[in-house]
Amino acid sequence: MSAITIAPKSYSTIQKALHWLVALIIIEQLVLGETMTDAWRAFEKSGDLTGFSSPVVLFHIWGGLSIVAFAVWRLVLRKTKGVPEIPAEEPAMLKLAATVTHI
Repeated sequence: MSAITIAPKSYSTIQKALHWLVALIIIEQLVLGETMTDAWRAFEKSGDLTGFSSPVVLFHIWGGLSIVAFAVWRLVLRKTKGVPEIPAEEPAMLKLAATVTHI
């Protein structure tokens, strides 16, 4: 497979979809996070693992694993499909933020 030499004009549909899917899962993680905290505290207190069999806790765990899998997929797509260039008219601080926060 040859390397992409011309930056695409925008992100691909799948890159956009994965971005928003991960954003939704992160919101779900924040919402269900307290349930996970309660299950962990119960485990620390009594050594009881039954709290981890709760559907909400399992959903939280699978959500975290999904984020990792989708993040790896996004990195592969970034490498294979490329990304658009930062717009020239973008303020310098935003260009710096975009450069520092993206692999």
